[in-house]
Amino acid sequence: MAALYRGSIAPIVQSQGIAFKGLYPGRRGAATILTELTGNAIAANQLLRHNDLTITTKSYIQPMPDALLSAVRLLEEKLSSVPAQA
Repeated sequence: MAALYRGSIAPIVQSQGIAFKGLYPGRRGAATILTELTGNAIAANQLLRHNDLTITTKSYIQPMPDALLSAVRLLEEKLSSVPAQA
């Protein structure tokens, strides 16, 4: 994970002048969004590779305001129409 950060994430984040807060906010965001979109906390649990669903539901999945959920669904729709790069 550290190599991924140093080689791929850090250069982009630093070039944009963004203060990096670690990988956990991204994990929490991914778990929350996946659960909201699918209605299935088990999918988020499997994505995060937790042994216990309770860890995922208590520590990672956060409530999502309706406006944010609408924005995420719109983003999902827009991204689905972007052609894959080789």
